Amino acid sequence: MKCYCCGDNFLRRSDITTVLFSRGSEDGLLIRRAYSETPPRVEYEITDRGRRLVILIDQIRAFARDWAEHLEETAIFTEK
Repeated sequence: MKCYCCGDNFLRRSDITTVLFSRGSEDGLLIRRAYSETPPRVEYEITDRGRRLVILIDQIRAFARDWAEHLEETAIFTEK
């Protein structure tokens, strides 16, 4: 099983997912629905706030991509 270091703790991938989804739920980005079934089942749904955050992250990624291209273009012309 793949583990990731988080400070002094080692977390499995499934643990990291659980932590991230729990935090997203606490922060109002996701809605958590738990069903009393065997085996236990939990579903998450993105909220309007979460959708707005995704839009913002996409805009930041686009800016970063454009900026990286700009840096590459200017580096080509300044290197001799």
